[in-house]
Amino acid sequence: MNARHELPGSPELSIDAIAELYERLVLANNTECYTHRYDGYDFVARFGLDAAHYLDFPRLITILEFERIVAERGLRAIRMLMVNGGPEGDPELACIESDEIDRIDFEVDPRRHDLHVLEVDRTDYDFVLMSQTLEHLYDPVRALRNLASVMRPGGFLWTSVPTVSFQHSLPAHFSTGFTPIGLVCLCEQVGLTTVEVGQWGNAKYIGCLFDLGIIPGYFDLRPASLRARGPAHVLRALWRLPIRNFLCDGTHNDFTIPVQTWVLAQKPAV
Repeated sequence: MNARHELPGSPELSIDAIAELYERLVLANNTECYTHRYDGYDFVARFGLDAAHYLDFPRLITILEFERIVAERGLRAIRMLMVNGGPEGDPELACIESDEIDRIDFEVDPRRHDLHVLEVDRTDYDFVLMSQTLEHLYDPVRALRNLASVMRPGGFLWTSVPTVSFQHSLPAHFSTGFTPIGLVCLCEQVGLTTVEVGQWGNAKYIGCLFDLGIIPGYFDLRPASLRARGPAHVLRALWRLPIRNFLCDGTHNDFTIPVQTWVLAQKPAV
């Protein structure tokens, strides 16, 4: 097994340092261009009818953002580590060229692939891809540090995580998620530098999640939700959601109400 590229211990983040990170990386997204990027986008044409109906809508946004960032930054992977993506891997995997892909999954090998005590056979990954996992880790700092230790200097980590969620996959659900600045600070704590952080969310999504008890897809968030789940769902939504919330377009991005966040971080070069 190769020697791991160890990172320094957790740095102390001062209030001033956190404020600088927030202004430079998070607040920079509070623009009309950013929040309206996918207004009017044809999600059905891009992802298909089933995904528009049933896939958690912020995941569609996350995939589009990953695709955009990969294209704009010209990213590709020589050695990719896919974490907890199931047999097919995360959808983001199809958006980036990779020469080699290694897959690890806690459900397949809980002893070696528990990120808290990670065991892998190489330490030269130049890209790590992990989605919807951090909220299921009881010590995300330790887990992320372990992942960083198997990356080569200059390698990238991409991860997405809820900011708002209800309990699921119990008992292994330890937090509702991370805010954008929380995810940035987590990366900083393990010695990774944030390249770009993003977010999506709005009040209608939260209403569907907690008032209706559903994980809303694209059609659930459209005005009046008429194509979502049939007449009974429409009546339930009318009863439980504020009328303004029910009638509004819930696919828009409200910077003040994130429900999903994602980050591209890089391990410093030697």
